[in-house]
Amino acid sequence: MTTITIPVLDVAGRPTRLEAALLAASASVQRGVAARMMRRAERALARSAADEYAERTRADVAAHLARHPRA
Repeated sequence: MTTITIPVLDVAGRPTRLEAALLAASASVQRGVAARMMRRAERALARSAADEYAERTRADVAAHLARHPRA
């Protein structure tokens, strides 16, 4: 992963154009990373719910088959 180092802004005065552009770019990158992390978390939740459902279904099928042994 690449780390972007942003120089510290002097809050006492107005930021230069370069500082303002770097701050805006940094905020944009952070929003993109946060959005990607949220999408991954949502997919992981959906995946774990699907896995849990499949596991319950397998257990239900096994229990059903145990009640109806072959003759």
